[in-house]
Amino acid sequence: MPAAFAVNAPTYDASAWYMGELGVTNLLNAGITGKGVKVGMVDTGIRPIVSGSVTNMAIDVWGGDTSQTASHGLGVASIIKSDKFGIAPMATAICALYLQQKPDLTRDELYEILKANCVKLSDGPSKVWGHGLIQAGPIPANYKTQAQIDAEKASYVKATSAALSNKGLTWNNQYSRYEIKMYPGETRKLKYTLVPVNVSDTNLYWYCGNMPTFNPIGLDQVLTVPTTTATGRFLVYEARNRERETICRLRVDVVAQGNESDPDKEAIIGFVVVIASSAPIAVGTPLD
Repeated sequence: MPAAFAVNAPTYDASAWYMGELGVTNLLNAGITGKGVKVGMVDTGIRPIVSGSVTNMAIDVWGGDTSQTASHGLGVASIIKSDKFGIAPMATAICALYLQQKPDLTRDELYEILKANCVKLSDGPSKVWGHGLIQAGPIPANYKTQAQIDAEKASYVKATSAALSNKGLTWNNQYSRYEIKMYPGETRKLKYTLVPVNVSDTNLYWYCGNMPTFNPIGLDQVLTVPTTTATGRFLVYEARNRERETICRLRVDVVAQGNESDPDKEAIIGFVVVIASSAPIAVGTPLD
């Protein structure tokens, strides 16, 4: 284990980097330093070498301004691969491996390659898993070129708002959100309409933070309250478009069964037939 990562070393500041809370302290002392793990990073302002912050990371993947010593990318690079402060100091950058194969890749092309090659961990982009687990490997022969990406961007229509249409929903004007009451174990499939009508991506991507008390809403738009969730709990979900912009909110309050919001039901249509009469015949009369 590198001496710099001994707990008593002067450069090891566990409290400043929350390494104890992350469980890193025990791993480092056991010699688990991230060796063999590959990390890809897409960020700005990565300075090749900054003493005391980034060492052994002589790379500026975009060939940009190396004077950005206080940039966000520099801080992230320090966490990934710093001999003094990082959590995984022996990790290598996947981006560099792709750029080594094709140095003239644009930012957009590299981003698309990273997304295409990752191992999917959820059904669609996720706040927890992102696009998935990135992988190193050869660049696919059919990767999206910058010209293809630009053409897609030019024709892309994004969703700007979403309206839910389930029965039992109420609208809270103060907080600009829908609200619904559900009991533990209840499942509902959300119905929605996107604006504008010609959106390129018709999915709603739901995000929330109180896991595992509540279940996530996947691309199937199914909302389920776990049977173990106590009444009185609530959660606010955010629906986002592919650009991760919030376009709808939904608060779910957990109540005792019998106090839930009206469920969705298929409309029951009754037919009244009058025989041997000149009076008008009523058809399609809804029944309560």
